[in-house]
Amino acid sequence: MRTDYPYDLAISDLREFLARRVTHSNVLSEFQEELDSSLKRKTVPMRFIFEKFIKYTNEHKQFVPYTKDEEDMIDDLFHFWG
Repeated sequence: MRTDYPYDLAISDLREFLARRVTHSNVLSEFQEELDSSLKRKTVPMRFIFEKFIKYTNEHKQFVPYTKDEEDMIDDLFHFWG
């Protein structure tokens, strides 16, 4: 577990994660807009991202398992920003 997870690093990690996992450009654009706004507010909208991502994966049947690094990142995000 990290000792800190600054909002700018968390947003950057989320951008990379979502770019790998979200294949529909319109949905990815919605995520990116929220992350841009969050960066300005200096927050990480974990509930919004989590709910929207789960809904997206369920609707599009995208159930690829997370890598160990992704699991660790998600755990850290929820610990610091959830």
